[in-house]
Amino acid sequence: MLTAEQRRISRDFKTILKSMVCLFREPTNLDYVYNLEDELRYTQASLLAVEWLKTQPQVSLLIKERYIAPSPNIEVLLQYPEDSLGYTYASYIKKSGFDPAFYRQMQVEDDVSYVLLRSR
Repeated sequence: MLTAEQRRISRDFKTILKSMVCLFREPTNLDYVYNLEDELRYTQASLLAVEWLKTQPQVSLLIKERYIAPSPNIEVLLQYPEDSLGYTYASYIKKSGFDPAFYRQMQVEDDVSYVLLRSR
């Protein structure tokens, strides 16, 4: 008989494996990347990585404050001087057809989810 923890690990493993197979089959479908990332969120490796990040004073402060920068307004940035970073960024994004709100949104519930959101 499996314990609750073993059942959770088994379920998580199956979901991770499914996401990996789907990603292999459809490498351009980024939903599978996000699904895989979401499933790996609370692995021991992720938890240890976040704990290590919190030992870095400036990163620890950022995690504690939970600062989230606003999404860039491409049209506003295109009004900046042409030699500015803002203009250069916006120009590149627009010419490339990228969406600055490209990444899957997620709810920040704890330190791990905050770090994951920031890494996205």
